[in-house]
Amino acid sequence: MIQPIQYPNLELELTDIGNLVKGEMVDRLYDNNSVVTGNLARSITPQSLQDTNNFFVLPITMETYGKWVDDGAERGAGKMPPVRAIADWIRQKRINVPGKFTTEQFAWAIARNIAKKGQRFKKPKPFIEISLNQVFMSNTNNIGNAFAMDVENYIEQNYSTLG
Repeated sequence: MIQPIQYPNLELELTDIGNLVKGEMVDRLYDNNSVVTGNLARSITPQSLQDTNNFFVLPITMETYGKWVDDGAERGAGKMPPVRAIADWIRQKRINVPGKFTTEQFAWAIARNIAKKGQRFKKPKPFIEISLNQVFMSNTNNIGNAFAMDVENYIEQNYSTLG
């Protein structure tokens, strides 16, 4: 009986590519001058490779605001952003806080203003698609070779059954 084809070499190669994508994304964030606290860069995590009917998916997760950094989407009015993150940003950027406010009070005022009016004029700093393209283009041969080895191994193991 012919066994379904397995792709151990391709799976290993794609797992390695997940780590390369993470590294490329982090590098792009730093190159784009998009890193303030480093939380977004630290949050980029390749998940386990998933095989669904020989269709491989390699999810890469990150903080939600990675999308806003990437495409420059404006944050709409509504929910207040985290005050603590804004206070950290104020300290990181060494922004002068008006004398009558503490850093936390000033951060709260900024968060309240963002909740009320939204955040505008954010320029896109793409890093997601560029990183994916860069890694996959430079590893196309490795992916092809891993796939070819898996197919060759399958044919060798099942030759007597197939032939």
